Amino acid sequence: MARRDLGTFDFNLKSSESIFQEFLYQADKQPVDLTGGTFTMQIRETGAGGNLLSTLSTGNGRIVTLDQSVAANLGKFQVDMANADVVTEILTPAGAGTYFYDILYTSSGGVSKVLFGGSVIITEAITVI
Repeated sequence: MARRDLGTFDFNLKSSESIFQEFLYQADKQPVDLTGGTFTMQIRETGAGGNLLSTLSTGNGRIVTLDQSVAANLGKFQVDMANADVVTEILTPAGAGTYFYDILYTSSGGVSKVLFGGSVIITEAITVI
């Protein structure tokens, strides 16, 4: 769960998996109204300044607020790491390994805040369909 201060969350996935991770953004123990805001998440090889492997955002549909009619006001959003997209983007140039990310939220008023970050750990799957 994301907090007002920078929190840590690590994604662990196999090369054949899809991950849909839900988060809750709160300030002072209250959900933050996400209406009109945007999210951007970049996955890089070595952290800040490292080779950019993938970008997930509200603009490309890989980060969404949940149930836009209700949940945007309840601080809920979901990161979508579908196998066909994100994992393939990372595995093609870099292979299995540990990579780094953070998520930047920009409110409808233009205020930006890094909510949390951590690792994206990808291992090769044994079973491949």
